[in-house]
Amino acid sequence: MKTQINSALKTSVTAILLFVSLFSVPAMAATITVDQGNPRMDIKRVVVTGNTKVLLIQNDSEYVKIDDVDMDKVALKQMGTTLTVSSSDTYPVTVIVYVKDIYRIEASEKAWVRTAGKFKVKNLQVILKDDASAAVKATTESLYTAIDGNAKLKLMGTTNSHYSKMAGLAKIDTNRFAALKTEDHTNEVVLTAVSGHRKSLLLNK
Repeated sequence: MKTQINSALKTSVTAILLFVSLFSVPAMAATITVDQGNPRMDIKRVVVTGNTKVLLIQNDSEYVKIDDVDMDKVALKQMGTTLTVSSSDTYPVTVIVYVKDIYRIEASEKAWVRTAGKFKVKNLQVILKDDASAAVKATTESLYTAIDGNAKLKLMGTTNSHYSKMAGLAKIDTNRFAALKTEDHTNEVVLTAVSGHRKSLLLNK
């Protein structure tokens, strides 16, 4: 299925997708018309599932880039300030997401998430499970991480306060990460995930 794009972008190898409130690109997507940036786009939370690779880049303008040939392999949906990215394709599909100020990254199944360049936010939550993996380099005031299953997290950068929860066979690499204060709660399972900037946790007894 061919994708229509604006004449100004016909030579580009990537497509920029814009979301106003709820926009999805299913596996058998209809023809999509690509447009320039949308000032109303507001991404605070990124959720990645399936066999998907997501590269997060901090930028004043928020938008998404996908290789044109992968357009029909990715499902994208934005509801409120939550952007969900997923793919069930046999081979990993790469999506680049430009964000301004997010507070939460979630990944599950075989998803892979990585930050690129300078990434500075006040508070950040990273939630991983299943076989998901992430490499996050950021400067924050507070960082909350919860990883379960076979998930793997590589942290780089600095924070004032790091609250860490691990369970299952999850692994975390902090060799290039520094925190002024760390609370380590290994083998405690998060039954109720963090919502917004408030923590609602139930711990195994």
